[in-house]
Amino acid sequence: MSPPTPASGTSTTRPGRAAGTRSRRHACQNAPATLFPDDDADALDLILENIPEIVILVDRKGVIRYISRVEPGYDLDRVLGMRADAIMVPESKAVFMAALEAALSAGKTIDYEVQTGTPDGGTAWYQSRVAPYRRGKSIVGAVLLATNITELKRARATMDQFRRLLPVCAWCDRIHSPDGSWEHIHTYLKRHVDEEITHGVCPDCHRREIQGLGPPGAAPRGPRPQKAEPRNRSTAART
Repeated sequence: MSPPTPASGTSTTRPGRAAGTRSRRHACQNAPATLFPDDDADALDLILENIPEIVILVDRKGVIRYISRVEPGYDLDRVLGMRADAIMVPESKAVFMAALEAALSAGKTIDYEVQTGTPDGGTAWYQSRVAPYRRGKSIVGAVLLATNITELKRARATMDQFRRLLPVCAWCDRIHSPDGSWEHIHTYLKRHVDEEITHGVCPDCHRREIQGLGPPGAAPRGPRPQKAEPRNRSTAART
């Protein structure tokens, strides 16, 4: 199933309590009325706005009946009523359904990771937890906690890439990339670290340049010639 269509012109991603918006207590589909008591609604809104996890309530079929907030690009009304695994990649759907079944049938709490699509065609990763939601002695659904760890995944991938040995040319210091090309180290770092590179001269190289030694590994060039001191006007007039 393709990701829900983003709402055009919509920038609000959280169902708030301002005029014209619904509180989280009413941003539910068929959620038990006792889930959000009226006298605790404001306190619950404040809590859910300030925790990193997205809180989701699903029924026994995995259909979303409540969500504390939606990610940018998604519309709340489209998310409510869809299956929780609708935007997951196939491998993650299997992981999620196995965790949900364990929560519903055995009352277990399961931690897992899932990969999803995004409205712009990208990929996102979530560290998730599913736990049974009980009404009395019966398990009527499940509570999901989802934390977006996409940036963490990317950072780890970058670190893993730098942990491996980099093949570097012994003459020109270009790096042999996995795609078979040879690229300057500055280009390689910018592409993989996404940082701008500036240049300076370290104290050791500055000293070597002044002494005419050149960069490390280079043949000495001899001392750098000193500039002649300018003569003052009186001396120039006598000559």
